[in-house]
Amino acid sequence: MSKQNRNLRMSRRQFLRLSGMGVLGAAGGQLLAACAPAATPTTQAATATGAPAATLAVAPTAVPRWTSRIALEEASTPGFDELPQVWALRSGFYAEHGIDLEITETGGGAAVAVEPFQLLLSERIDFADVLFPAGFEAILDGAPLKGLGTFHSGGRYGYWMVTRNDIQEWADLVGKKYVISSPGGPPDGIGRFAMAKYGVPVDQVEFVPLGGSSARTQALLAGEVDAALVHPLDALGLVRDNPEVHVMSDLADAPLLFGVDVTYAKNLEENRDMVVAYVKASILAVRAFINDRDLAVNAYKDIVPDANTEDLEQVWADYVGRGVWEPNGGLNRELYDATMDAYVAIGALPAKVEWDSFMDASVVEEALADIGEV
Repeated sequence: MSKQNRNLRMSRRQFLRLSGMGVLGAAGGQLLAACAPAATPTTQAATATGAPAATLAVAPTAVPRWTSRIALEEASTPGFDELPQVWALRSGFYAEHGIDLEITETGGGAAVAVEPFQLLLSERIDFADVLFPAGFEAILDGAPLKGLGTFHSGGRYGYWMVTRNDIQEWADLVGKKYVISSPGGPPDGIGRFAMAKYGVPVDQVEFVPLGGSSARTQALLAGEVDAALVHPLDALGLVRDNPEVHVMSDLADAPLLFGVDVTYAKNLEENRDMVVAYVKASILAVRAFINDRDLAVNAYKDIVPDANTEDLEQVWADYVGRGVWEPNGGLNRELYDATMDAYVAIGALPAKVEWDSFMDASVVEEALADIGEV
């Protein structure tokens, strides 16, 4: 990513403030137009080959009836994979579907996975995503949480492996340094799984914990480490601006779930209507971005105006093709079980969290009964 591009990034607080004031430009109007409430369900055709058609709006309530509490990372611009939820937050989309939002801002880096989880356990927020693998250790220890599906970012992880140029294939990682956020975090678990899949002895690679994505990328460019997982949009700019690194693998052959959206069990008993309404609106927001490449691209360019359009279009196709955005709430038991089995096999989890004891598919199923499945 160019220095100019980095300088144009705004904090998430700035983005939320501006979007709440209605000053983020054309893409905001496109989203509101695409997602405006209708008297009957409407179906929007895909704007690019491969994107499924999806129902975008269903007679939402005119006045918010529920309050949902969520956490957002304060210090960073939303990632491209996170954009559907973030736009839905301040575009009025959630409110039009009966949801008022209370937002708690959290720190970045390694804390991005930990703080929302702690807030959820203390019932100070209603929803968070539990990330593989380390987040599931608390579930194994009896944390009273219920999995709902994957209707935000993180259906499947959106990472590519970027390495120094002397690493041309997986076997070249032996004896090298691979940077992670923290032990047990997603880059740790995904890296171990991918290395094991491609035949790299994990104990012959040095795992270096350095925190958030910015710190990991800087360490890679400085030559302090040899390999890092980088989000595709950042990876494309990174290799274009820095010829000493390249994309060694897009990890297409190593699919895993990134995480699962959860709530605390008591919420399902006491506030089920709110939970279903929130999940339904979240699924509809995701479908809007799957269906309309131009909407997704313009939404991001409203935040980072000089972002490369071709890069955004390539990453949109990558996300849609790999299911990073999940249009039906993410009730993929086969992928869930495969992810659990993979992390148990490499020792990243001590045991499997069984689907039947953890997941409550009825919430997404109730939402889909209303808005339809695509």
